[in-house]
Amino acid sequence: MAQSIEAYELALEVFTEKHALYFRRNTIHNMKIAFKIKAGLEKGTE
Repeated sequence: MAQSIEAYELALEVFTEKHALYFRRNTIHNMKIAFKIKAGLEKGTE
């Protein structure tokens, strides 16, 4: 279990490093998507 968590964290770190610029550039866009998803989920659970 601990090994898979370490592997996941390492993969996440590499992914984050690789895509940090992309995400920084698209933060506002990503936030809009996140809000749409959140709103959709809240509607779905009503």
